[in-house]
Amino acid sequence: MRKILIFLFFITAIFGEDMKFKTDENLLHGSLENRLNYYIFKNQTPKNSAEIYMYVKAGSTNENDDEQGLAHFSEHMMFNGTKDFNKNELITKLESLGVKFGAELNGATSFDKTFYKIHIKNEGENIATALKVLRNMAFDGLFLQSDIDGEKGIIIEEERMRNGVGMRIFKQEIPYLFGKSIYSKRLPIGKMDIIKSATDEKLRNFYHKNYKPENISLICVGDFDEKVVKNLIKAEFSRDIKGAENLAPNRKIDFFNRFVLFNVYDNEIQNESVNVYFEDKFRGGIVDFESFKENIKMQYIRRLIDLISERRNANNESFYKIGFDNSNLFNQKELNIFTKNVLNGDFKGATSDIFSIMNGVRKFGFSKQDFDGAKSEFLSQNESFYAAKNTQNNSFYLHKIAQFLDDKSVILSNEDSYKFTKIALNEITLEDVNEKFRQITGNGGILVELISQKKLNEKESDYAKFLLAKPYDTQNLQKLPSALIDDSNLSVQKPIGEKSENGINIFEFANGVKVAHKEISDKKDEIYISAFKKGGFSNFENTKIARLAVMISNESGLGGFNNYETNIITANENFSLNKSLNDICVEYNSLSSKKDVSNALKAIFADIKNAKIDENATSRFRRVWIDENRKNMQNADFKFVKELNDFMWQNDPKKTYISENDVRNFTNRDLQKFLDENFKSAGFDFVIVGDISKNEVKKLAGKYIANLDGTQKRSEISDDGIRAISGRQNFKRKYLKENIAKTQIFLRNETKFSLKEAYILNALSEILNVKMRELVREENSLVYNISSGVKFKKLPYSEAVTVISFSSEPKNVDKIVQFLYSIFDELKTQKVNEKYLENFKKQKNVELAKNFQNPEFLQNMIKNSIILDEPFLNLEELEKLIQSINTDDIMRAAKVYLDTKNFLISTNTFEKTKF
Repeated sequence: MRKILIFLFFITAIFGEDMKFKTDENLLHGSLENRLNYYIFKNQTPKNSAEIYMYVKAGSTNENDDEQGLAHFSEHMMFNGTKDFNKNELITKLESLGVKFGAELNGATSFDKTFYKIHIKNEGENIATALKVLRNMAFDGLFLQSDIDGEKGIIIEEERMRNGVGMRIFKQEIPYLFGKSIYSKRLPIGKMDIIKSATDEKLRNFYHKNYKPENISLICVGDFDEKVVKNLIKAEFSRDIKGAENLAPNRKIDFFNRFVLFNVYDNEIQNESVNVYFEDKFRGGIVDFESFKENIKMQYIRRLIDLISERRNANNESFYKIGFDNSNLFNQKELNIFTKNVLNGDFKGATSDIFSIMNGVRKFGFSKQDFDGAKSEFLSQNESFYAAKNTQNNSFYLHKIAQFLDDKSVILSNEDSYKFTKIALNEITLEDVNEKFRQITGNGGILVELISQKKLNEKESDYAKFLLAKPYDTQNLQKLPSALIDDSNLSVQKPIGEKSENGINIFEFANGVKVAHKEISDKKDEIYISAFKKGGFSNFENTKIARLAVMISNESGLGGFNNYETNIITANENFSLNKSLNDICVEYNSLSSKKDVSNALKAIFADIKNAKIDENATSRFRRVWIDENRKNMQNADFKFVKELNDFMWQNDPKKTYISENDVRNFTNRDLQKFLDENFKSAGFDFVIVGDISKNEVKKLAGKYIANLDGTQKRSEISDDGIRAISGRQNFKRKYLKENIAKTQIFLRNETKFSLKEAYILNALSEILNVKMRELVREENSLVYNISSGVKFKKLPYSEAVTVISFSSEPKNVDKIVQFLYSIFDELKTQKVNEKYLENFKKQKNVELAKNFQNPEFLQNMIKNSIILDEPFLNLEELEKLIQSINTDDIMRAAKVYLDTKNFLISTNTFEKTKF
């Protein structure tokens, strides 16, 4: 069972005593004399951290016909040198302060805006430096022709990388989404002939027309002194800059105001589907209580449609859910969207089904049982939001402020958001939601989109008939209990052992179960629970039965109830739960609010006692999986990865993908047997981390965990001896439709695991990333992105794997590989410059400081330390370990982990490439 946590913040409005909305008084907002706007918000989660966004009100729709792509090109050039920072200095300066390029330093261009972000630790002059960098981007871009020419190749590679099936489908959708508006003619990536011929004069002209103070907003959120930040902004950005007028384009998007059928298709589509769009006028931002309530009604509709779908799936009335969402098209119009995947090419059946549900709601309304369940969920989630109101991450507030910049929604305090969510939820009636549904499906044009693998020749008149599809009876009179299990007969057991190590409380109970607990209140009202048992894929004789059992069991509900019934019964309980398995363990994972930890543990208790396979879930899974697998095999990426996996593991049946034959031939008895042996009964240990005290955990564990059966023998992680193919290997396929090659390089080394060695390998990987970026991207313009990632595992056998990934023009793959060899040789034979290692240490320490305020990170650390029998190191100990890494360690590691003895190059390339 997976119960989705939909945190209904509804945070863009506040209902004051005088019935007027007001901006959060903690937000410091103002304008400089040059009309640049700033928004400053003090927030202490995470501690000593700041996020700064520069929002430029200019995107691709601000381009003239001969400037297409220059908004995006300008964004790229901001990282290629400014008045105070040369091409390399800007990035390296911020990296030296602990900022990681890409994840924490980046930019993006859309149709109507460009933004730049810097996430940085607040210490010393860091914030001042970050603002200086952004001021240089805002006003002092250099645009040297030599740098422009070098960046052209990178943008061409970015365009090449993005031209996959998703972009091919989107380009077909554009005439129907955007009509003849400017949006249909201004994809942000631009036109490559304009990119190739771009000059410094052209780019400077666009830049100076659009990068003006009145077009710029700064958003600063973090653990800092707001007045200090305000003064820094004034010092950096107060320059009076005049630029040429750039008239705002006509952004109007017309309405169809009629029934329209259209088909977009591509052989590589993995999920064929039907989308039904209802055109609607733009409702505006959330600026008063009425618009606030309207937004909540839309949230109700989304959840109630989901509940209808869950009920129908559970009863085998349908094999796919119907989803509902709302999309705002640049404040020009809105689309209310119903979507359903298509089974076995039955587009008419899926379309009829959507309109049947829609007509059923219009005629009968949503059921009271579902409405009451949704209301309980929302009220519970609102209480959780309020409990965590003072520990929201910086990104939460950045989103609120950016929402205001986009649609003028009022920026509200968390207290007021909570209060008026509660008022609105108690005011809105079932009939209000029914009426809202009738309104959004009763006006404007209706567009029906068929997304298929092959071109369809369907008649619009045939699909228009579905407007009159028979209404589905949406009413549900099913009587359900108030709880999943009766726990009144469970007595609270006292632990037989109790100790504390490195801030972790350990309880042991008579049934042999151990519970590790760590209280952390940096994120209020978040508790992460993991129940795990040693022994993963290498322990199982039939890994496919194992995977199938877990997938279907997660869709089978809890106890004696299916997924729909479980969701209704637990509607006012705010937790999620799912089971999973990996190389080293089987486990349950749950995220719970503080008040619902008992309910989360009760759900885990119920499933461990009676993990089950539902026959209807099996029937749905079979039909859907077989259809989807056949479609997946038409997708170039899926097909390639599957064949690469078979090659890498030499077709070992424990490592190959699940096949259609496997799905047709398994029995529920096979699946249930696996669950009984691996999820039922005892053998689990627990880790509980978050905003919950030691005494609360002891009491709850004593009731639910201590009463699990304790007879099952604990398993250990076995090594089945299966290894990936060794030696120097080259795996190539020609499956791609576009002129692109996607390459992954695997370097494997079986070496002894230690925690320090894992961090040394991590340091080597990050230094390799910088070296590859500098040589392959910046100096030679051969890729848009190239990256390495590492995995160092101790069990079931010790192995380090480095994976390097990039996409490029097919003819350049060998050249890039040769550059990689040269970097490998350099790292093996020369001590790396200290600055690379010092930057890694700074970045890793900043990352760890944030992670140690994250209960989910700590839960995984504690769990892995138990499974791998490794010590749990606190933040100070980890920082000391990282600080001990030196350049000799890096050179030694390069000789080991960049050894090309076990070296696999895999490339999926353009179908017309000649090998």
